Amino acid sequence: MMQRMFALLLALLVLTGLMASSLFVAEERNHTFIEASGQVQRIVAQPGLQIKMPWPLEDVRTLEKRIVTSTGDNSSQPVVTSLQEPVLASWYVQWRVVDPQAYLQHVGDKTDAGKDRINDVVRAALKTEIAQQALRQWLVADGRKALEDKLLPQLRAAAQSGDKPWGIEIVALRINRIDVDQVEGEKLFSSMRQELSADATRLRADNAAELADVKTKQDEKRQQLLLEARQQAQQIRGEADAEASRIYAQDYAKDPQFANFYRSLSVYRKSFDSKDDVLVIDPANDALFQNLRQGGSSQVQEPPPVKKAE
Repeated sequence: MMQRMFALLLALLVLTGLMASSLFVAEERNHTFIEASGQVQRIVAQPGLQIKMPWPLEDVRTLEKRIVTSTGDNSSQPVVTSLQEPVLASWYVQWRVVDPQAYLQHVGDKTDAGKDRINDVVRAALKTEIAQQALRQWLVADGRKALEDKLLPQLRAAAQSGDKPWGIEIVALRINRIDVDQVEGEKLFSSMRQELSADATRLRADNAAELADVKTKQDEKRQQLLLEARQQAQQIRGEADAEASRIYAQDYAKDPQFANFYRSLSVYRKSFDSKDDVLVIDPANDALFQNLRQGGSSQVQEPPPVKKAE
């Protein structure tokens, strides 16, 4: 009786183990497939509880369905540019499996297989693109962005080839670093500094020559304007003097005695610009005092006519 119970218990344990190994849960975040003897038997389309043959007859394998980030570099095989400059680059690619059947057939049954395939393509494309230009082309951010724009379509085209598609979607490609080793970098930067210094010297010389030319033209224009202004001022002054002479002659002709008296006052007024001015006058010989004593009745000679300025 004990032997039968033991055998029954053993059978139940074995049956439970077989059932446990025959049931599995397909998760939403993974592509799940059944593998037997190293060959893919089928791909599980729907997530949830699934049934398979007990292990070791069949085994459950998965591929990441979410976005995977693959990093890579070419430190072991630097790319040589058109100027024989060894370039070190690093990058990362974001991708995901969208067709597990094509991925299993043409890439492999592990996520690392896709990473290796992607890095091989990027490394080859980098070698082709970088080798065609000088290093300074890629050191700036715009150069790296242009390189990314060139490599991304090439990588997508390789992943979607018609005869053997990889079954993946390339989401993004970024170039982290493009650089040289310290010795080569110092040589390159020294060369760049010399070229920039030569360009700066040339630009300064060109600007100095252009500035001198502009200054010469401005001086010539200034001299021309001053000459025209002097000529115009002389003309206006001449016309003003002629008009003043005409007005004076006209007023003098109307009342020569008063005009002579007024002119004498003007002379005396100009002679006393300061309180410290002293004027010594002989009343007997001064025309103003004589005129004042006579009540403004003395006659004065009419001044000679003033020639009008032409």
